[in-house]
Amino acid sequence: MLFVSVQVRPSILHFHATWYAVPSLIAFLANSALLFGISRIRVKVTATYWYLVFLSTLVLWSGSELLQRLSVTREGALYWSTLASVGWIFVPAVLLIFTLYYTRRAEWLRNQWTTIFLVVSVLAFLYLNLTTNAFIPFTQGQLQMTAWGFNSGVEKYFPVFFIWFEGLYLTAIALIVIHYFQVRSRESKYQAAIFIVGLLLPCVVGTITDGLLPIFGINLYPLTMTLSTINAVVTSYAILRYGLFSFNPATIAENILQTMEEGVVVLNPTYAIDYVNSRGLELLQYVEQDLIGLPMRRLFVTKYAALKRDVLDVLKHERFAHIEKTEIETGKGEKIPVSVSAARITDESGGVRGYIVTLTDITALESSLTHLEASVHQVKQQNRNLTLLSHQLEEEKASVSRQVAERTRELNRSRAQLLASINSLEMGFIMVNTKNELVIMNQAANHILTVVDNVVHQSKITAYKPEQSIREIERTFGRTIHFEDHVKECLEKAKSVELSEIAVGGFFYKVYISPIVLKQRVIGAVLIIQDITEAKVLERSKDEFFSIASHEMRTPLTAITGYAELIKGMYVDKMADKKFGQMVEGISEGGQRMTRIVNDFLNMSRLEQGRMVMEVAPVDIAQLIEQTKEELQDLADEKVIQLRTVFHDRPQLWALGDSDRIKEVLINLVGNALKFSEHGSVTISAELHHDTIQVRVHDHGKGILLKNQQLLFRKFQQAGESLIARDTSNGTGLGLYISKLMIEGMGGSIFLESSAPHQGSTFSFTLPLASQPANQVS
Repeated sequence: MLFVSVQVRPSILHFHATWYAVPSLIAFLANSALLFGISRIRVKVTATYWYLVFLSTLVLWSGSELLQRLSVTREGALYWSTLASVGWIFVPAVLLIFTLYYTRRAEWLRNQWTTIFLVVSVLAFLYLNLTTNAFIPFTQGQLQMTAWGFNSGVEKYFPVFFIWFEGLYLTAIALIVIHYFQVRSRESKYQAAIFIVGLLLPCVVGTITDGLLPIFGINLYPLTMTLSTINAVVTSYAILRYGLFSFNPATIAENILQTMEEGVVVLNPTYAIDYVNSRGLELLQYVEQDLIGLPMRRLFVTKYAALKRDVLDVLKHERFAHIEKTEIETGKGEKIPVSVSAARITDESGGVRGYIVTLTDITALESSLTHLEASVHQVKQQNRNLTLLSHQLEEEKASVSRQVAERTRELNRSRAQLLASINSLEMGFIMVNTKNELVIMNQAANHILTVVDNVVHQSKITAYKPEQSIREIERTFGRTIHFEDHVKECLEKAKSVELSEIAVGGFFYKVYISPIVLKQRVIGAVLIIQDITEAKVLERSKDEFFSIASHEMRTPLTAITGYAELIKGMYVDKMADKKFGQMVEGISEGGQRMTRIVNDFLNMSRLEQGRMVMEVAPVDIAQLIEQTKEELQDLADEKVIQLRTVFHDRPQLWALGDSDRIKEVLINLVGNALKFSEHGSVTISAELHHDTIQVRVHDHGKGILLKNQQLLFRKFQQAGESLIARDTSNGTGLGLYISKLMIEGMGGSIFLESSAPHQGSTFSFTLPLASQPANQVS
């Protein structure tokens, strides 16, 4: 765009030398040098990148202002002044964004209104400034010739832009002032103070020279660009001197650190404390909020020089450093002898992110050694000839040394046990971070993934590496199992997710996904993979056994029932002993009950194995309900319970399903309602519900406890008052389970709608709506 303009208007490239352009030249060179220098920083965070954008706008502004000062023609001055306006319109907005990241208030930018305000205001001022004379005149006839070159002056709406410009600058200053009072470390306060001084220069002086005075018609040499450059120099010095990032302790496995017997302190690059484990807080006798941000020198008041020489300075060249003995001062003013070990924390590019310092309390050791030395000295003074005692003392000293060595070995052993305990799990254990990257994977998980990959994908992978992504697991199990989505749900909602049954390559697995929460913040997730192949095989064998056993029992039970009925009809009346008739009746009822149980087992087996054929056709639900009512009316009359039916939209109550199976479900639900009711009524109702028909069975029985409601619709489960004891007189616990399989097999659903103790229960099921057969339309 600029190249085309230059070709069309070569007059904009006519320049002449003037001393008034020197400040702009210095500003341009300084901003360019700062932009290059800051960009060379190896460790960058989001605030650093926004500061580079800020310097880029200053380079554009200062460079355009320099060419405006050097321009000979009005056309050239107008062109470069227009280009400079792009820079000084973007400067306050970019500065505010940098300030939000620097003061750790980046969440403001996630507020859509903040973002809309910044983007819309910048674009609006830029558009109006480039297309109209609302703020600064941009026509050649309005340019004024001054000692320092052509000057455009201001228009009547310039105060609006001036208020916006100053408002963003003052907001940035206010945020840094608040940040100054919130930070604890001296280095952070120094950096914030330098930022405040640097921002006040252009805000105060530039406001007067380039803002207020031009509004009242007084034109002085513009100083805002020069002062903004001074601000950039001062701010860049603070960034280069004190850094522009902080160490995040969440990147350390805090659960491991909390189990260590040594105090662990994490320092940022300016040697301020960012994290302390529980043992460290106990050793230093501080509360966490008072210790975070405290300079390290506050803990080593009299020994800090030695610590800096032997540890901190050494870490500039070495990865590890150690001091056998020094002293720390606790929050209560006590001095405790400790040994110090420290390591440098670096990022992938080799930049220093901080330091981790281990403090070991050697008070007991020091006390033992002091006591030992005093004893040796006393013995030597009393009798230097008692060599035997001397040998004993030396042995005691060696014993203490062995104890110290043993303690060290125990420490290393406890660290190794953390990983060993994970690897000893029979189930697969995988830990991922918030970026879905694998952090830890035990041997069982590696074996499961390798076996599945070799069987399903015929690949020759021998082992999975922990640094791989969760997508590798998703690829192994097949794209139909969206592991990444389930892990994302677990991380976002901070709740566990269970994948009950995953079938892949002839194997069956169950996966549990649980969030890892640290101080109410999710930092990762754990996946537990359980191989349930053997359990599935056992369950299938059990189902086949039930099916075979039920078939084998059905024939003799039919014979027993038939013979019992034959004896009742032919011989009972001929026998004088009435107990004979009762015994035959008992045989008949027992056979019938056993037959019902066998039928339940057969139905359950067929439904579970998908062998029960559903004769799906349009069914008149109202007619089935009336038939069910007639069949169970005697039982209702026997218990003095009113059995009622209620229909809504009766001419349209046609469902798609198997009429025999639907009737079985109705008899089961209504029979249960009558069985568990002692008074009141049982109501069967049906109505249209969207594109389904919903049937309800409501009773006034004793209801179901909330803790037992989860047992409903499960195999061999009864939702009685006891979770352990079974009421064998009330059936096998298969009725609702079989009803559930039948209804779901017909494309519907069944559920407990409501229930409360002593208030009754309402069971419902839905079936797809069917069109009414033509021969049934009146």
